[in-house]
Amino acid sequence: MRAKRVLVCPRSRLPIFPVDCLLCEDPCAPRHFLYSLMRVGDTVQEIEDYSDVSVIGVTEITDCPRRAYWRRVEHLEEMTWDSLVRIQAGSAVHGLIQQVAKNALMWAELPIAVRINYRWVLIGVIDAYDPLEATLWEIKTTSFRNMEGIPFEEHVWQIRIYWWMLRQAGIHPRRLRIFYLLREAKRSAKQWVAFDVEPPRHPDVVYELITDFIDSLEEALKSNDPSVLPLPPENKRFKCEHCAWRRKCLPMREGQQRLEVSVSE
Repeated sequence: MRAKRVLVCPRSRLPIFPVDCLLCEDPCAPRHFLYSLMRVGDTVQEIEDYSDVSVIGVTEITDCPRRAYWRRVEHLEEMTWDSLVRIQAGSAVHGLIQQVAKNALMWAELPIAVRINYRWVLIGVIDAYDPLEATLWEIKTTSFRNMEGIPFEEHVWQIRIYWWMLRQAGIHPRRLRIFYLLREAKRSAKQWVAFDVEPPRHPDVVYELITDFIDSLEEALKSNDPSVLPLPPENKRFKCEHCAWRRKCLPMREGQQRLEVSVSE
């Protein structure tokens, strides 16, 4: 089971699922917008419903492990407006790049899956791979204010995981690069920046990172105890601000407000 994303209907002000919008007689949002919120989740659900394996996403491996736990034990995942905007902004950039890549001899938005063991499959979507230059690209959008902090560690490990997954498929990238498009950038300043990432000295380093994450997640799920999983480090604790399960892991700060969403049985 995975937590399902829930929205608030702008007409009824009641919690709804994206599929409810698709079935609406008079939808107030474009279909592709709604599909963007549910497509990956439905694919994962189909794999888990009709096979004997569980699915873990690449972005989950590099994210907070407690979030991966809650997504597998809770029915709903509340989405904040900020998270919705970030998802759509990122989808728009990737969609544009995918269209252009068709005429540029580039592989873009490439789905990939690797079986880790008899229990788990790792899935992800590679942003871009240049077969002529053997260069693997990870494309991100971030705020201009984050210039001093990029490349983020989780993005470095994300592209290393994709490097490992491509190697399992017989493709050996020679170069790894993270490309950041900077939001709010002024004309006189950098509007994007790219960083080279060193691959691990041995592929086993990445495999061990993946299996350690899965083993810890399985332990938490078996014991029904998320406290065995670490919290994000202090410099990443801001991620808890928009997490659907922040009150289950961390106390709310004074003055912090939370959108209450309840769904009748």
